[in-house]
Amino acid sequence: QRWLAGDLPYRDVFDHKPPVVYAVYAVMIKCFGHTIEAIRWPTAIFSLFTTSAFALVAVSWLGWPFGWWATLLYAVFSGSPMITGSGSNAEVFMVFSLLLALWIFIKEPESKTRGSLFLVGLFSGLAVMTKQVALFNFLVYFFFLLRLENGRWKIDWRGGGMLLAGFVVVPIMIVFYFWSQGGLLALWNDMIVVNRQYLSHTPGTIWQKALYGYTVITYFANHESFLIWVLGL
Repeated sequence: QRWLAGDLPYRDVFDHKPPVVYAVYAVMIKCFGHTIEAIRWPTAIFSLFTTSAFALVAVSWLGWPFGWWATLLYAVFSGSPMITGSGSNAEVFMVFSLLLALWIFIKEPESKTRGSLFLVGLFSGLAVMTKQVALFNFLVYFFFLLRLENGRWKIDWRGGGMLLAGFVVVPIMIVFYFWSQGGLLALWNDMIVVNRQYLSHTPGTIWQKALYGYTVITYFANHESFLIWVLGL
């Protein structure tokens, strides 16, 4: 709302998440108005596209009928209230980009074309600019570019370069926009520095923090998703 009114995110209004989620909100508010429904209904429709992207991944990976069963389970459990899956959160918008990147990546399991790797990086960069934690998903792709030759591990540097080239497109566009508006330092401070300070002030090592966070998340998820763990076993 403040962005549409002329303020610049981070410089004039504080928050610590990347700007893509606010751009999505701005589009929804601009098109449908300043109401709760203007946010929630488009998010629900967006989630249908996410479920469709999940179907592309699941069917490509698992085939029929397992891919469609997986999609049905995703459709039911991804909207669980205790993980706020039915809300208009950054994660809800982030997952769509992650799924598109994964679908493109697994379409060519034997040989990755440079064009496809560029798109994997592009959608991964979009996901990271929606929520920072998507960076870990992106890093996993580099492990699949490793190959064993004559007893030594080597990485496909050209493929890795295309991954990185695609990944930086969205961040560069965002950096250029905020630089041109005089808000680049505020973007860096709110999105990077504040989050680093936030993590540094919580007790324990990074592994203890990760274990604590995982325990809290699974505690809440198990209240709703116990059935899916049983089905997984």
